[in-house]
Amino acid sequence: MPEFYYIPLYIFPNLPITRLKILPGLSIEKCSKKVNSRIDHKIEAWGLGAKTGYSFNPNYNIKIVVKDYDTYQRIEAVKNFGEEEFKKTITKSPDLPDWVSETRIRPPNAARHAILSLSLFGLYKFKFGGYFHFDSNLKIGGFSNYPIQSSNLLGHIKCKGENFKRKRISQIAQEMNVYFGPYIWQMDRLSLALSSMWAALCTNQVEQSFLSLTTALEAILTTQAQEITHQLAERASFLLCKEPSERYATYKDIKSIYKTRSKIVHGKAFLSKKGMDRESIFISLGRSRVPETDFSNLFRITQKVIKACFENNRFRTIIQAGKSEKKISDEIDEYFIGLITGTEKIS
Repeated sequence: MPEFYYIPLYIFPNLPITRLKILPGLSIEKCSKKVNSRIDHKIEAWGLGAKTGYSFNPNYNIKIVVKDYDTYQRIEAVKNFGEEEFKKTITKSPDLPDWVSETRIRPPNAARHAILSLSLFGLYKFKFGGYFHFDSNLKIGGFSNYPIQSSNLLGHIKCKGENFKRKRISQIAQEMNVYFGPYIWQMDRLSLALSSMWAALCTNQVEQSFLSLTTALEAILTTQAQEITHQLAERASFLLCKEPSERYATYKDIKSIYKTRSKIVHGKAFLSKKGMDRESIFISLGRSRVPETDFSNLFRITQKVIKACFENNRFRTIIQAGKSEKKISDEIDEYFIGLITGTEKIS
């Protein structure tokens, strides 16, 4: 078993620190001469660019310390799901060959976890693919190919981001781990929202990115098939904002976002006679655009709603309760009735 996995990563803009700890055993680090010169040598020696299309200029690595990361994941699996459930996941099937390890680490999944945690606090252009296996002496023992994952939404969205707070990013990543654990993972409304946000980041089609972000919001906030826009706008405004003026602005933003969404899903996204600018909407095979203001507001609101789920213990408990969908929907309804009437407080 390797001691380390290194996943070369291109990310822009640069992080203000050389190392960002995501979880025990998982970090994003500036490229080092010692590690990346060996990676470059193997890329050339093994012809990875020609064989797999693995060709880009990383400025960071996602580093996985196998023992530390695996130990953390095992502890978390037992804590969140119980020892009996965890034991089921590490019982090796007799059909599997002897070389199959008991560890269930999946480096690409860990990479998505790291980048998605970071993306809740800003907007980054990124690119990563396969991963290199290192031994304790930092000698490369192998390479595992993986389809290139990338995001280039920076050209379509204005996103100021928050002040870079490494501890808060790590805290959110730990809360998110229940959805990324390699042994057992949770599936609920929030898992769908996270998957939809990842899809929004990685697609090259801006209209599909826009729709994926609205899917993330609906997965968390809506409980009925009627008046979705009003319900979504009202709930997001009360979940995210304290001041009436801020709630009003958020409500209006979501109303505008859903007018754009309606044009996309109902086939009405055509370029107007006024011509093309950054607020235009049109979809074609060659090029597409959605209004920059709506897209930027949607991305910002989605970030905040997902973070609110992890920071609001009461609301997260409702989502993660493991009850039937009807019971969860009923509890979400009651929660927001309480928020709107003032009988429920953000916890």
